[in-house]
Amino acid sequence: MKYIIGSLIIILAFSSYMALSKDYEICRKSDLESAPAYKPPPVQYQPPPVTFQQPVESKQPEARAEMHQATEDDEDAEPEEYFQQPNGNEIVQEIFNAFGSEFKIALAIARAESGLNPAAVNVNRNGSRDIGIFQINDAHGWSAEERFDWRKNIWMAKELRDRNGWTEWAVFNNGQFRQYI
Repeated sequence: MKYIIGSLIIILAFSSYMALSKDYEICRKSDLESAPAYKPPPVQYQPPPVTFQQPVESKQPEARAEMHQATEDDEDAEPEEYFQQPNGNEIVQEIFNAFGSEFKIALAIARAESGLNPAAVNVNRNGSRDIGIFQINDAHGWSAEERFDWRKNIWMAKELRDRNGWTEWAVFNNGQFRQYI
């Protein structure tokens, strides 16, 4: 007897559930048909204000001085027009345009590498130079002039990221970028 009553209660509960779910579907369909289509509001990105520092000096000042003497007449010498500081918001916006969903990581890496300074130069122990916002190294094949162009530097970084991942940057590997997120 207990089993029969228990079975009847289960059947009754299931029947009630099915009836209510059908009513819910009917109400939901009519509500959806009469409701206006949802359009999300447009999103305007407002990058945070950025302050610039003086150009980042090499960790080896004497090597930097030697580099300038060696490249003074070279066509790869650092062009003066690239030392003009762009608006900080322009840099942040361009990083956003290039990296999209990875914007926060990219911005943190750029801040850790150069402080968002497009004129930043670092001479490494092996004599190679890291140049620009993302400190793109000579080894990647781009000229110094191209790497000093802050927009090109950002898109070069995007290309390197797509090709090799974030491990191209020492500040990512050692975690220094995290303090800028």
